[in-house]
Amino acid sequence: MDWINGESMPREFSRNEAVPAGAFLVGSHPVEAVALHDAEGSGLLGMLAAPLEVADDMRGQGRFWSLLSRFYVAAVLAIAAVTCAAWLCIDPSRALEVTTAVLVVTCPCALGLAAPLAFEMAVARLRGIGVYVRSLSLF
Repeated sequence: MDWINGESMPREFSRNEAVPAGAFLVGSHPVEAVALHDAEGSGLLGMLAAPLEVADDMRGQGRFWSLLSRFYVAAVLAIAAVTCAAWLCIDPSRALEVTTAVLVVTCPCALGLAAPLAFEMAVARLRGIGVYVRSLSLF
């Protein structure tokens, strides 16, 4: 039960005693068990396996990325406007083409899609090896 309550020593359970979900058998003899609750009703295991609440944990790094993205968008729009103005002076027929290219190349969409996907994959991989993330401040 070390990953459930931090206790590394094995614990014995007597016949008909409730065993918490997620406990594992230390031994080689078979045991018959009956599940009394589904995953959501299992208490601690359900809480550990539940999706993380992003809104409750947007301190620290979350605020940094939010602030950075605001400045990034403003900077990209400013660069696009300057590019458009410059190309209107240089070659008005290519101004829209070049401005669109600047917006496409600097699009934060890839980062906006990749970051949450990478986060979910990291959490899934950690859960697969028995590490449960309970707070977004880990990242």
